[in-house]
Amino acid sequence: MSRFLRWCACFLRGHRPAAVGAGLLAIVLAAALVGPWLVPYGPMDAWAMSAPPGPAHWLGTDSQGYDLLTRVIYGARTTLRIAVLATLLAMVIGTACGA
Repeated sequence: MSRFLRWCACFLRGHRPAAVGAGLLAIVLAAALVGPWLVPYGPMDAWAMSAPPGPAHWLGTDSQGYDLLTRVIYGARTTLRIAVLATLLAMVIGTACGA
């Protein structure tokens, strides 16, 4: 194990809020990466408008028949793309200003 990974493990053991945040981030990353294989439905199910949460639709559907779990997972993918692009842009601009 590298020195950095040992430091991260030690830090996360000592700081519970950081460990919770890292765990949530890992869940969002996992859901975003394998999202298309996780969702059981397409984005719209016209026969299940305004369905409550249940075994068929874990988070339910909205008034137009869109499965909310599918929308959350695909939204996580879009959010992570934007966050990565914004971070890269900030790094480029910061490096240019600092140089």
